[in-house]
Amino acid sequence: MDNKLLLGLDELRRRWGHPIEISTAVGALGRNEGNESSWHYPRNGIVHAADIMPTIEGRGLTDEELTDIYLIARDMNVFSGIGIYPDWQPRKGLHLDTRTDRDAFTDPALWGGVKDSNGNQVYVSIDQVLV
Repeated sequence: MDNKLLLGLDELRRRWGHPIEISTAVGALGRNEGNESSWHYPRNGIVHAADIMPTIEGRGLTDEELTDIYLIARDMNVFSGIGIYPDWQPRKGLHLDTRTDRDAFTDPALWGGVKDSNGNQVYVSIDQVLV
């Protein structure tokens, strides 16, 4: 795992003040199959992305709390890619990465992943998922 990603996740947990779990979904912390352009796919043996599912006192987050942790992650200027996933199961979550083709401070990649009317995950602007 990229050191910047590891340290960023630890600092996010500290600032958030609650546990942050890596998703148990296959590929949440590294993938060897599928889309090689994904930042989950190792580059020179190093993974630059993690999917997390934050909790508060053992429960999932409300939409407002998801927005809160997103704002903390964004304001850290560590993660150059941040996706919000309010429809993930069993809990809402975030994709965080340290992609090398974007700058965390001036030009982070920001998006939301939501379910459409057919239950398919679609990608939308970050403003469409923030409350």
